[in-house]
Amino acid sequence: MISFYGMAITQSVGEEKTSRVVEVMLATVRSTQLLTGKVIGFAGLAFAQMVVLGATFVACGLAVGSHALRGSAGVVVLIGALWLVLGYALYCSAFAAAGAMISRQADAANAALPLLIPLIVAYSLANAVLFGGASSFYHVLAFIPWTAPVAVPTLFAIGAIAAWQIILSALLCVIATIVTARLAGIVYQRSVMQAGTRVKLRQVLRAGAR
Repeated sequence: MISFYGMAITQSVGEEKTSRVVEVMLATVRSTQLLTGKVIGFAGLAFAQMVVLGATFVACGLAVGSHALRGSAGVVVLIGALWLVLGYALYCSAFAAAGAMISRQADAANAALPLLIPLIVAYSLANAVLFGGASSFYHVLAFIPWTAPVAVPTLFAIGAIAAWQIILSALLCVIATIVTARLAGIVYQRSVMQAGTRVKLRQVLRAGAR
């Protein structure tokens, strides 16, 4: 869900930039307001889908008398929901900044790919962890904010992570979110109006330094 809605944000921002619609919108609102509104709007869609999936899980479980509703299964769902919120908050502004740097809509996937790599790595290793146990490397991923949204729920599902570790990982994710949001806001503000050429992150940050 993080990758799907993150890509949607990148494509939406890129479409507004390449079609020059953003120039009209920025005539009435500030760039930070536009970015915030977009992030909140997509968050509403993501969390609504999460609620529907969770309700469907519970309804189907009750209908067939599944044991998955007993014991720790419900807690696993809640931990997954918590890390969906934390993960979306961390990634959403970065995906928006990626969209602000492209010069044409076709570049949206390439711009978002570096942001997807940590999620892909953590997700691709998740099955091995669920069925074969957690390695030391996967425990490290639980404390890296960019992989924690996948690694922490996976480790929790097999009982391989302590409560204090979850709290510590969440705090690190919140700190990373604040830093990322500020940096992404700067990149978005300086890039979204530069139509015609692809903007490089190094150029944006160097312009700020000057």
